[in-house]
Amino acid sequence: MLSTVKKRIPFGPLFQGLVADPDAKHYHRMKNSVWLYLYLIALSNLRSGKLIARLQDIAVDMGLPEDTLRSWLGHLKKWHYVDVAKQGDSLLFKIIKWQNISSELGTATVDASRPQSFQRTKRSQPVVQELFPSEDPDQLASYIANQLNDPSYQNTFAAICRLYPRTIIQKALTETKEVPREKIKKSRGALFLYLVKKYAHQKTSAIGN
Repeated sequence: MLSTVKKRIPFGPLFQGLVADPDAKHYHRMKNSVWLYLYLIALSNLRSGKLIARLQDIAVDMGLPEDTLRSWLGHLKKWHYVDVAKQGDSLLFKIIKWQNISSELGTATVDASRPQSFQRTKRSQPVVQELFPSEDPDQLASYIANQLNDPSYQNTFAAICRLYPRTIIQKALTETKEVPREKIKKSRGALFLYLVKKYAHQKTSAIGN
């Protein structure tokens, strides 16, 4: 069964030069790896062109051997169609030359700048996880430290992740990443911690009223 991606259309942008190519250079470079490329386009976040997934899950989803996908991924990386990085026990795929069409399509996501991701349920059906690639506080703290490029606060981030709801952490992380560098007084890590406590206080006050 195809992966179901929440709050987005089931396709993505495809640059015209891939198929309108008199020299057929993309055909000769990509060969059958174009199928993996099309899969990533169809499931990646519309704004960022990113997808977090395990290769073995994609193999099941496409009905193909994992070794085949690994070979195709090598072609896509070699010719700079896709960047890949480790993300916990998954991979973070980033499609190069991605064009953001989310605003034109009027689509909405929890955080459209975040990569899409999914994991399999017991029924082997991919389920989208909009917020974070892991619920483990230590792994989540590492993820936040990488996102903010501020490892000095990682232990504090772990404590925060154990204490506050994920919705508050997500909101604070999204807002922190959007603040321009010149407006950061101390560090993004410090701003993130401030916003988490601010939103937690607002939530508590709202419940009290």
